[in-house]
Amino acid sequence: MSETKLAGRPCVVVTGAARGIGFATAKRLASAGFSVALVDLDAERLERSAAQLRGDGHDVLAITADIADPASGDRLIASTVERFGRVDGLAHVAGVGVRAVQDILDVSADDYDRCANVNGRAAFFMMQRFARHFIATADTGAHRFMAIVTSSNASALSIDRSEYCVSKATASMATQLFAARLAPHGVAVFEIRPGVISTELTAPRIEAYRRRAVNENLTAIPRLGQVDDVARCIETVALGLLPYTVGQVINVDGGIQSRRY
Repeated sequence: MSETKLAGRPCVVVTGAARGIGFATAKRLASAGFSVALVDLDAERLERSAAQLRGDGHDVLAITADIADPASGDRLIASTVERFGRVDGLAHVAGVGVRAVQDILDVSADDYDRCANVNGRAAFFMMQRFARHFIATADTGAHRFMAIVTSSNASALSIDRSEYCVSKATASMATQLFAARLAPHGVAVFEIRPGVISTELTAPRIEAYRRRAVNENLTAIPRLGQVDDVARCIETVALGLLPYTVGQVINVDGGIQSRRY
């Protein structure tokens, strides 16, 4: 739980909040004093996650939504404002991995479109909808922000997961564009780039990654990342602790992208 507490109750929308990094983020922000709208496509698991936070005494709202729908952002904002009276931030965590690890020469149009629509296109339109809202509404007096979770694969090559890499690179560029557009309005936009984080998404390959991290210097810090490592970075952004910065890429990767000679 963060030692930093906020005056009043600012509100954040967290997508992909039913599990993994999204749930860890929702939990950490709720503990920091935010009202939280949890968003996910998995309605049953979302409600269980929301119930867990309510049981801890947190004020949360659960919204089932398909973020691949460009209009979903408007509905999320409207539902959150109706419940809490305001929206101050977006933590966009939702995304998908590849259906199958495969050579770039074998990627189908359906495989490509799935990652492109959920990881790239959805991130663009989610940011667009929240950007419009932030510009159109009066300043709440709270720090306003967007933290967009991409991946180290936005720049690091993984030829057997090429469609994923391209989709995350798309989200990365979109984040930089919206950061520049919103900076004059006092809205902070950051890109959070996790490396190998222990989640359900990475579970099929996690033991191989763990051995490489500990024994083969895959990461400078000899361990894999945990979901709370990412959530803590998002909390830092949400609390406005990075002033006078615009569109920064925060690599939460244990040094996996460090250049070593």
